[in-house]
Amino acid sequence: MKKNLLLSSALVSGLVAGSSAIAQTTYYPDGVSGSLDLHYRAQGYSALAGLNSNEQMGRETQLNLAKSGKLNNGWDYKAGFSVEFDGNPRNTNLGQQKASAYRAVTVASATASVTTSTSNVTIPAISITASTDATEANSISNENVYIDLINTATGTTLTFGVDHIQNVTQTAVPQVIGNTIENVAVGMTAKATNTMGANPKENIGFGVLQNVGSTGITLSALYTPTGGDFGSTDQGSLAHANTMGGRNSAYEIGFTGTDTFGVKGLKTRAFKNKEVASAAGVADLTGSSYGIGYVTGAFGIGVEQHKQNRITETTSVDQDLKVRTYGVTYAVSENVTLGAVRLATKTTTLLDEKIDSFQVGYNLGPVAIVGAYSRGSDIGGVSGADIKEGAVRLSTKF
Repeated sequence: MKKNLLLSSALVSGLVAGSSAIAQTTYYPDGVSGSLDLHYRAQGYSALAGLNSNEQMGRETQLNLAKSGKLNNGWDYKAGFSVEFDGNPRNTNLGQQKASAYRAVTVASATASVTTSTSNVTIPAISITASTDATEANSISNENVYIDLINTATGTTLTFGVDHIQNVTQTAVPQVIGNTIENVAVGMTAKATNTMGANPKENIGFGVLQNVGSTGITLSALYTPTGGDFGSTDQGSLAHANTMGGRNSAYEIGFTGTDTFGVKGLKTRAFKNKEVASAAGVADLTGSSYGIGYVTGAFGIGVEQHKQNRITETTSVDQDLKVRTYGVTYAVSENVTLGAVRLATKTTTLLDEKIDSFQVGYNLGPVAIVGAYSRGSDIGGVSGADIKEGAVRLSTKF
């Protein structure tokens, strides 16, 4: 294992996340590496938000195993996988957490009787239901799994796996805390988080990437046979094949640009995805995004839009939901960066939702400290549903 500590990705380009966020694919150095994030968060809700004010701490740890080399046809290859250990959500019923699902036992009214020669015995109905608390098991092994076959002469990469290829969820907007949609809006259960459309990078599949010479642009296309499937058993599953009502195939096409067309610091990106409807009367699920960011000297600025054609994934009638991200950063010094981000979310029937986040990052070398104060108004499109949040995150890589 490498002993040297590496800078957190939040610190790349002077604590600004826009640079690393749109990399062609996610690679780690050969061998074993990892990352660790710990955060503290305090939230205050208005009465109309329908939630209690709270404070909590969270964690995310990840181990990566990677290998690269040459194929016997002259191509390169890279392969790897990550094991991610997220914190488990709190068990709201029992006030505790468990890494494995507890089971709730319910005894219902009698459903049958058995008569013997001496007595009549009543047999109650017993229902055993697993809780939904144990989410960690599903997230451990679906992180950045890949085998890439790379023709360096043509700039072509054939990629196979899950959660690896460049995709709709990333951003070109400079932001100190990383993607504010993921790191702020998700914690507020905001509509802004539901704007990625089919998001097929979360499904296992295959694709191709193509570098376009000196333009700095990388084109990509991804196909996934089944929505919501991040990998069955190696031999497949007859039960899975016969399951009715499962999600259909999806695709995503797009491009990213780094120092686009020779303009140093210019980031560009655009993506479109679609998942074929899996039930009659339900519209295909589609999503799109496009964005631009520019970092020059101490300043960074950018804007991006994500759009989905439904308010939720289960809505049968199309109704556009879109969020625009506006971001600006300023590097006060080599180690301190300030940033401000606005997420403006619109639908055709709900109130506009707004989140403003003011962020500061401090580079301690091997450890990054990021603080943010964020406030959301009309969250979920509900008038008066307001949230205020303060957060501090410690990050390191090794």
